[in-house]
Amino acid sequence: MRRLSQPRRILVGFLAGILWSLLHPALGWGAFTAAWIAPVGTLFLNLLKLIALPLVAVSLLEGIAGVGNLGQLSRLGWRTVAYYIVLHRNHSRCHRYRHWHCHARTSWDFPLDTAASSLPAGIRANPCRTAAYGRGAPAEKPAPMDG
Repeated sequence: MRRLSQPRRILVGFLAGILWSLLHPALGWGAFTAAWIAPVGTLFLNLLKLIALPLVAVSLLEGIAGVGNLGQLSRLGWRTVAYYIVLHRNHSRCHRYRHWHCHARTSWDFPLDTAASSLPAGIRANPCRTAAYGRGAPAEKPAPMDG
């Protein structure tokens, strides 16, 4: 039997997920989905969030290191600053006058946020961030030393 290519396997998984989402309410598989499938999906999304920042940082550093000489790097830096200034030129006016069109709209309730809030306590969304803000596992008190 011939093995499916990677794009076809992705398509089969995508179609299976759509089929599952259509059938599980009708067949009464909601509890099974919530107990067994949702945590795996949430874990996958949390792992993607965990890898995103290091991946972007390494990509930026690799791009900067790949620039040939200092003159090119300087020109690239000035272009980046100019692009940022042009892109955000109305930013101060938005804060000063509080224009309605300057603020992003995020009132749509995204269903993944609701799913993430019902996670078991053992699965953390971002363990690096948790450790950085000191909200990790409580440290044990050291035992007194006998001297």
